[in-house]
Amino acid sequence: VFLFLGIGLLSLSYAVEPVWYTFVAEISDRASLASAYSLVYASYMGIGLIAPMMAGMLASSFGFSSVYALSAFFGVVSLLVSAKMIAETKNREASAKVTIIKFMQSLKESVKPDKELRRFYLSMALDGISFGIGSRILYGMLTKSHGYDLYMISLLATSMTVSWAIVQIPLGKLIDRVGYKSSLIISQILSSVYIGALLLTQSFWMVLIFQALFGIAAALWAPAEQSWIASKVEPSKRGAYIGNYLAFKGFISFPAPFVGGVLFDSFGFFAPLFVNLVGAVIDILLLSILLRR
Repeated sequence: VFLFLGIGLLSLSYAVEPVWYTFVAEISDRASLASAYSLVYASYMGIGLIAPMMAGMLASSFGFSSVYALSAFFGVVSLLVSAKMIAETKNREASAKVTIIKFMQSLKESVKPDKELRRFYLSMALDGISFGIGSRILYGMLTKSHGYDLYMISLLATSMTVSWAIVQIPLGKLIDRVGYKSSLIISQILSSVYIGALLLTQSFWMVLIFQALFGIAAALWAPAEQSWIASKVEPSKRGAYIGNYLAFKGFISFPAPFVGGVLFDSFGFFAPLFVNLVGAVIDILLLSILLRR
């Protein structure tokens, strides 16, 4: 019971994720927005290389309770740092004047974005569905079809994470120079090469190399995606739009792995990846045609 309660509370904590994206945008210069997001992502990736190893060692030596206790401790430290050391970016008097009418108006505007944002939503929806069908279930497909074990899967995940962490900060600066649209297109091209390579070879060492390429693609995509939407909406409504966008993206891509699993069970390893590749190529065209720089 307590485990489910803890998981539920942890899930609720993700509701504040749009606040962090908005906060980064508000404290960053417009010309270096992608660099700011890249610094955040690089921090995540860097800690992500160390924390799972530490958690595994603690769990093996002292049990899972020690991991949960340490996680709770760091959560409290994070709360104290956020409360005491991070300055508020909103005017308190203006923030207090929130009414139901204003809330509903803000919600309506975020649910029905303008034409340019609708184009962005369409492109991101296709990306979420395509990669949800294919790459998100890749590890399971490799395990079932090609005999990959847990050690091999962990190396694949590490390859992607390491490459992502290494290139994230320099790529953030590159994104600020070349633009968000161009960065999204380049990222999707690299992702298409990655998926195409998986269709051609399932050799472990080749897949390991191309996982690193996928990490580079992700390092281009994530900050460019967040920077694009943060730069296109009014600062006063940024939080609502980012929150709505994240909810939309999660909702639209939620059934995709299930569809990919059905395709895998019915037609084999190549079917989900082929659908993924087709969707990625179409998305390159959508990004090129629909989005403005």
